[in-house]
Amino acid sequence: MRERRHDQFEQFLRGPGRWLYVPLANCPCHDPVSGRDTVEVMLNALPSRARRELRAVVGRLDDEFERRTLPDPTAPVKPGLGWWHRRLTER
Repeated sequence: MRERRHDQFEQFLRGPGRWLYVPLANCPCHDPVSGRDTVEVMLNALPSRARRELRAVVGRLDDEFERRTLPDPTAPVKPGLGWWHRRLTER
């Protein structure tokens, strides 16, 4: 079950090209950033062993997301929001 929670984020990262732009979704169910938020909530709720295992998978996805997106210098830094919220989105 926990593998399925990161599918949305992983599927987004399978997109072609060097750069990925986070889409502005009309629905959170199609938003990879929202999917990454869900994974973070799960990580914080899991027991330590399961958290380590999932963190290893998510860490590789995070690295790919960071490598293939650009920082948004205008994005506000808000407490509680992950760094993935400060990446450029399609406008």
